[in-house]
Amino acid sequence: MMKKKKSYERPSVLANGGMPRWSDKELDILIKMYPDHSNEYIAATSLKKRSAKGILSQGIRMNLKKSLGRLQEMGHENVALREDRRSA
Repeated sequence: MMKKKKSYERPSVLANGGMPRWSDKELDILIKMYPDHSNEYIAATSLKKRSAKGILSQGIRMNLKKSLGRLQEMGHENVALREDRRSA
């Protein structure tokens, strides 16, 4: 039986159990994309070696913020999820 291919590859772990350092190129991408895109989208498209949780953690470390538009979109997504659970 074939395994289902993931849309992104998990990052390789360093010998000491930690994750690789963020490159300047990765940080530039994060700075540009973080405000307007979901962490899952960034992980799946632009930073494929990073997890959504890793993107969140680095964004917090760098004091990056989501844009007002993205926050509103996230709110609508959360309301829709709650409504779907209620109707199920």
